[in-house]
Amino acid sequence: MDFSFWDERRLVLFSRSLTLALLGAALALILGLLAAYFLWNRKRPVWFSAVLILALPLSPMMYVYSLEYIYGLFNLKTAPQLSIIISYSLQLLPLNALAIYNGFLSVSSTEIDAARVLRSDYACLFQVIIRRNLPLMLILVLFSTVMNLLDYSIPALFGVSVYSLDIFAVFSATGDVLRVALQSLPVFILSLSTFIVLLILLRSVWSVNPQGNTGRCFGQSKNIALTISEAFGCIVCLLPLLAVLSALAPLLINSQVFLTAVSTSLGDLSYSLRISALAAIFGTALAVGFRAFGGALLPFALLFAAMPPALVGILLLYTLSSFRVLDSIMPVIALILRFFPFAAVLLYMAKRLENKDENRAALLFARTKTVWLFRYKLPVMLPSLLISATIIFVLSLGEIGATLLVIPPGSNTLTIKLYNYMHYGSGASVSGLASLLGVTVALITAAAWGLWRYLKRSQREIYD
Repeated sequence: MDFSFWDERRLVLFSRSLTLALLGAALALILGLLAAYFLWNRKRPVWFSAVLILALPLSPMMYVYSLEYIYGLFNLKTAPQLSIIISYSLQLLPLNALAIYNGFLSVSSTEIDAARVLRSDYACLFQVIIRRNLPLMLILVLFSTVMNLLDYSIPALFGVSVYSLDIFAVFSATGDVLRVALQSLPVFILSLSTFIVLLILLRSVWSVNPQGNTGRCFGQSKNIALTISEAFGCIVCLLPLLAVLSALAPLLINSQVFLTAVSTSLGDLSYSLRISALAAIFGTALAVGFRAFGGALLPFALLFAAMPPALVGILLLYTLSSFRVLDSIMPVIALILRFFPFAAVLLYMAKRLENKDENRAALLFARTKTVWLFRYKLPVMLPSLLISATIIFVLSLGEIGATLLVIPPGSNTLTIKLYNYMHYGSGASVSGLASLLGVTVALITAAAWGLWRYLKRSQREIYD
């Protein structure tokens, strides 16, 4: 076996990939902090929160397109590495902002009031509120770094080679699966180790604090530094809107090309929706199966989450390509393997938050186990099941790495079509495809969010 691929070039490539991923994660955390502070000090942050929630599942290519459009509009020239870092951070900004915002709300108002008696608001923010959320921020940085490291679509669009892209290139050049698997080991081992650490940290961070605050703790006494931070936070919260407006702008300039690209891509969108829906249904069912075993099987599920996306597609080709009957569902299998681990972790954490006394009481007083399942257990699980299915669905719509290798001849997902178009510039056709994908994802997320709020409200009414 030739081990020449463990050379200095790939060591430099891995170091570059990890550096870009870490810098993107760090910038996403800083932006998320500013946005979270702004939300925390708003009396009614619902509209800004809605923007971030709808932006959560936006494809990273929306942000890449937005950057390229702005560069072209103002004739700007920047290093591609800087563009990659900015794209990474914008993609992960909504997750960081919403998570840190909820972390701010979980700090006890009594603790904040006591700290403000003795120290300034500035000191209270850093020494109490932010300090209490340091474990959460560590989780966000680690998770963001790994997700950036596994991705190759953003660097490829800016013409920069990274380690995950090199894995794809080696397979395309040699077809040697064992060589590719061995080359993937550094990324796989680092990602798996990080995910296991994240799972351990989540057990202590993911909790409900009934004594949390309601925001606006600083009132009108903020100093100039906090006021400037809040202003920057407002701008950061609106950055996803800039990506959407950039994608829609060519509609006003070259509407015919824009609308033609949309109309000719409806078949690709329909195919994307079908395979994503199947992945969401069966991926969530698989995650429920893992939930039944508690956390014992989660490390096994994380094996798939830690694989570079290209490796998932390569392994499916190597193991299942001889079964021609599976050709049409190979993309669905790839999507399930890529994203069901995240649903499994979410369902596991939701299970840990369930009221065990209430569960035992319902089981005791139900006439049969079937009644208990349908009248209590399923209604309790529905919000987390909905979130899990939505996560798999919207992530599947934007997936490229694995499906690019296993897509059947004659079929194409909207994301792959957009990815291919973006290699040739940022014209009205690309704008139409980006807008179609963005609007679809936003509508699905909005529907799921509305349904989730309805289910949670129904549960509260039942218990009250």
